[in-house]
Amino acid sequence: MMASAMREFLLPIMSAVAEFTAVVKPQSAFYERYGSHGIALLEDIFKHAKSLGIPIILDAKRGDGGPTAEAYADTYLGTVPYWDR
Repeated sequence: MMASAMREFLLPIMSAVAEFTAVVKPQSAFYERYGSHGIALLEDIFKHAKSLGIPIILDAKRGDGGPTAEAYADTYLGTVPYWDR
């Protein structure tokens, strides 16, 4: 599943760059599109960042443009609603 692959990719990178990182700023749309699995990953990212001492800014604005708007559209208007994934 995509959220699992993202977890395996992102968490080690966060650990590797923690001492050089001022903040983690995940874009909520790119996690929400994977439904509860994506939200669970987002929670894991928050926990991991906290354990590394990295502040978090969640980018969860709505009405954005470009790829972010496409991710929200896929999440809520895609061919498979996020709650069925």
